[in-house]
Amino acid sequence: MNRRIATWSCVVVCSIGVSTGREARAEEAARAAPREETALRDEPERAVLGSAFVDPAGLLLFGPRVGGELGGERWTVGASARVFHWGLISRALFLQEEWSFAFSYGVALRGRYYLQPAQRGLHLGVAAELLATNVEQAAERVVTHSFYGVPHIEVGYRLPFGSFYIDGSAGAGYAFQLASRVDDLPGGSSAQLYEAADESNVYASAALDLGLRF
Repeated sequence: MNRRIATWSCVVVCSIGVSTGREARAEEAARAAPREETALRDEPERAVLGSAFVDPAGLLLFGPRVGGELGGERWTVGASARVFHWGLISRALFLQEEWSFAFSYGVALRGRYYLQPAQRGLHLGVAAELLATNVEQAAERVVTHSFYGVPHIEVGYRLPFGSFYIDGSAGAGYAFQLASRVDDLPGGSSAQLYEAADESNVYASAALDLGLRF
């Protein structure tokens, strides 16, 4: 009789010990999980020096762009270049009947401030672009050269995916004609009959940059 009591007592004690150990481990894991999740949430975004990008959406507007920027966590300076005559809106606004684009381009400098560190999130900026257009009239063998200064402000949002990002922005400013002239193409002799039109006007545009941060 005493042996049976001792055996059952051992079983009960061992069962309680195992159950208590499991509960302790479960509580410890439950306490550790929130700490790990908090650590992941609080882990800072890696430091970013700059980026390089391409803007294919410019094919629908004022020409596709390529460029890059350098800076700190929030402030950056950047430069870009565009092939102006490849833009759909460029041709619609600058070309009249029987006129066509020769190579036309733009180069720009900009400064930006990102509201979040690591050059991401909402950003504000200012920029200035020098735009050169060359428009030809093949029948009359003449070409019009025009140069514009385009200061503007911009606002946008950058969404990173690791080292890559998508950046949508919109800008507004004014395009000032700085200089213009009309020249004869080879075989032409009627440039003196033409005068370059002043296309100075309010400027607005948008961009969708696909980039790589480094």
